[in-house]
Amino acid sequence: MRRFVRVLVTLLVLALAVYLGWRLWHAYMDLPWTRDAVVQAQIVEINGDVSGRVTQVLVKDNQSVAAGALLFRIDPQRYQLALDKAQATLAEASTRLALRREQAARRAGLPAAAVSAEARSDAELAVRVAAEQLRAAQAAVRLAAYDLSRTAVRAPVAGTITHLRLRAGDYAQQGQALLALVEAKSYWIDAYFEQTRLRGVHIGEHARITLLGAHESLPGIVESIAPAIADRESQTGERLQARVRASFNWVRLPSRIPVRIRLLKNPNNFPLVAGMICSVRIEKKSQHQ
Repeated sequence: MRRFVRVLVTLLVLALAVYLGWRLWHAYMDLPWTRDAVVQAQIVEINGDVSGRVTQVLVKDNQSVAAGALLFRIDPQRYQLALDKAQATLAEASTRLALRREQAARRAGLPAAAVSAEARSDAELAVRVAAEQLRAAQAAVRLAAYDLSRTAVRAPVAGTITHLRLRAGDYAQQGQALLALVEAKSYWIDAYFEQTRLRGVHIGEHARITLLGAHESLPGIVESIAPAIADRESQTGERLQARVRASFNWVRLPSRIPVRIRLLKNPNNFPLVAGMICSVRIEKKSQHQ
């Protein structure tokens, strides 16, 4: 009898272990999770539209700024002189056009015997040329005014200045990245799921994000799944043919697929920083309702 009880208890324990293992395996596969996830954010590079010496830097490192806030100034003197010259050229072109019109009108009013048809045609042509020169001068004034306005560099979006190294006296080249701005409310999660767990990940599903070192989990939603990843073994040989290795590694690890998760809430008492490590767990509908 005792032997029967021992056998029965052993079988029950074994059956319970198999059942728990089966449940854990299904939870592992049907509710995928990963510890390989990173907080990302949109980083806006602030470039100078014009070249010149930086005269003022009006922000500090890690400072939050609103969209349109003045960040720094580039020496405007050269661009002010260019605008003055363009305005003088515009005034000259306007005077020239008025003179050409007056000359054309005077010739048009003379009798045909007093002025030839060719002279009238030349006068009309001179008016058209002067009008085109005036339009070119107006465009030059607008361009010079635009360049002058771009010596005051402003934030294109709201965000936080990061890794500020720009100083007054630095020379800014046109198109050169001068400082970086982390756009506010642009944070998302890049979670890397093994391909064996990807069958349980679907666009629109809810997720829970836990930052390393934080005590609260954040809600998120699966926004997209990367359609392709790089193949490190792919090479092109001579004559544009595929180069395939004669052997491959017997230990084959599943590829990690990037999944983009949109944050629905920021942490309350924990700073959110791009580059932070976090864990992600996918939830089914019944879990987040």
